[in-house]
Amino acid sequence: MIRAAARTALTEPSVLGPPKGALRPGLVAETLRFYDQLRRQSRTIHRFEELLEETLGTDAEDDRGAARMLAQTRFLAATFRGYERRVIESGACDEHVLRDRLMAEPSPNPIRDIVVSVGDWISDPNGLFLAISIS
Repeated sequence: MIRAAARTALTEPSVLGPPKGALRPGLVAETLRFYDQLRRQSRTIHRFEELLEETLGTDAEDDRGAARMLAQTRFLAATFRGYERRVIESGACDEHVLRDRLMAEPSPNPIRDIVVSVGDWISDPNGLFLAISIS
């Protein structure tokens, strides 16, 4: 779906992306990874595009690098919108649609307790350290 959305985005006049034959699997995977990270941080596609247009918009007239980055931002935003549209039209559900659905409807039987288990610093360099409370 993301590859089809990227191909469609390349047909938009204000979009500058990779050449049509250059939508390699690695680029498609990284585009999807970037989309997922953006959405996991509760950012909308509209706000992503808006922020970069505000930042780059004035420089894009005189700076070719800024103009190219702005066009690539438009490519990514158009790709992301196309992907979201395809997911909804297909009736499929990715993690972001699922999260939105779960947040929209309260659970009739909500989880009250949860146990999280992580490694300690001995088994994992990023693990937890011992915390002692002295009263």
